[in-house]
Amino acid sequence: MHYGLLSVGGMPQFAKPEQPALWIALAINASFFVIEIVAGAAAGSVPLQADALDFLGDAANYAVSLGAAGMALTWRTRASLLKGATLGLF
Repeated sequence: MHYGLLSVGGMPQFAKPEQPALWIALAINASFFVIEIVAGAAAGSVPLQADALDFLGDAANYAVSLGAAGMALTWRTRASLLKGATLGLF
């Protein structure tokens, strides 16, 4: 499979083919969060609101991944540690 090359400062860099998929996943999870939090509040359903918070957590995870995708290895490592710590808290 050919992903192509980008030239950054004269140095070839591989394009990041996973970014469109992360954007789609982020949009879907954020949309479902909004839908479920509104529906849960309207229906007075705590389980529906809890599921909405799960979608919010997933959306935040994708946002962190997108933010760290183009950064240096040190920042990607820190983002991974942050994601792992938040999972540990839950």
